[in-house]
Amino acid sequence: MIHGTENIKFNLDTPIDNKLSRITRFSGWCFSLDDIVFRGITLTVNGNRFAALTPAQRLDVANAYPDYPTSAYAGFVGDLILPDWVTLGSIVEINLLALFADGSEILVHKREFLVTEEPCSFSERRRNYSLLELLQDPEKGKHIQRDTWPNEYGWNISRQILAGTPHFHPPGAAPIVRVLDAGPTHGYGERSLELIHALPEDSIFLDLGSGIKSDAQLFSNAVNLDAVHFANVDVVNSCAKLPFKDEVFDLVISQAVFEHLPSPFGMAKEIFRVLKPGGTVLIDTAFMQPLHGDPDHYFNMTSEGLRLVLEGFEIVELGVQPHQNPSYGLMMQINAVLPLIKKGIWKTRLLNFLNELESDGAQLDKDLGVLGRLTISAGVSAVARKPCEL
Repeated sequence: MIHGTENIKFNLDTPIDNKLSRITRFSGWCFSLDDIVFRGITLTVNGNRFAALTPAQRLDVANAYPDYPTSAYAGFVGDLILPDWVTLGSIVEINLLALFADGSEILVHKREFLVTEEPCSFSERRRNYSLLELLQDPEKGKHIQRDTWPNEYGWNISRQILAGTPHFHPPGAAPIVRVLDAGPTHGYGERSLELIHALPEDSIFLDLGSGIKSDAQLFSNAVNLDAVHFANVDVVNSCAKLPFKDEVFDLVISQAVFEHLPSPFGMAKEIFRVLKPGGTVLIDTAFMQPLHGDPDHYFNMTSEGLRLVLEGFEIVELGVQPHQNPSYGLMMQINAVLPLIKKGIWKTRLLNFLNELESDGAQLDKDLGVLGRLTISAGVSAVARKPCEL
């Protein structure tokens, strides 16, 4: 258990002065001298929790502190969006609370900042649907009106609007905001694009875990939802429930998300609820992949595990997509651990193997055959349909 800041190394890289814009990037590094894993930063404004800053790899810190293995993931990064009640010229107190894997939460930094910008106005991106018409008030069954949303209501959800984007989080949870990140993060796979382009013109689909999309893949009939507030995300949600009415989507796409969910079975039921009868879901998720919290990583699964998660759906396809072939999973595993190995014969061996995979991994995938690829694939994929008659 960490008892105080004497057992912690900390540095705030940005902001570099005592001024706050309406949106400000906070970044730096923090780690425990007792090798207790760093889990991130909660940032408060005048005592109110307003942002969660997520851990990030920092090889420069690891090189500076080679005797402390957890320093490799000591980084933190995230954005603070000031609420409208914080006025231009006011002074606010910002606290940074470091969270560690043993449950400790330590105040590591306190500073007063001058607010240098008026509240911003944000324009919505081009959509062919009304977002408010899709959102549900789970307490009263009425549509949520932008100007009458309370901060908290039943169903164990706190809601607010940040930078023009609705947020849904468990009460007390601080949102993760990364609107200043450059993108894109991950694009749609081939099969996802086939399903999207096959939709009728008036259809709406949900991208569950959208990340940052390129302009070319920012579809006007997509509702982009993520647990992290990236640019071009329409709804931010970190709750177990989806904040939509029943049976509003023709398609749900979820790529590289289900391994990050604390309740994948529950989310599959939510997808079933928001899909129209006959609607389709595509889920790509991790199998033989290393730990990759963004912000958390809970469950990898086999193809049969994914079949169980999709109970109640009609399975249309189940297997391994080309982008989930074993060579990609092996490269991910090596790249994940290489920074943690300082030197030695195994660092050299892994580097050599990585080079071979990068140059000729496709041949390995081919030689493994169908069963071999399924046995050690990087991920698994399913396309399933909600029955028309229940």
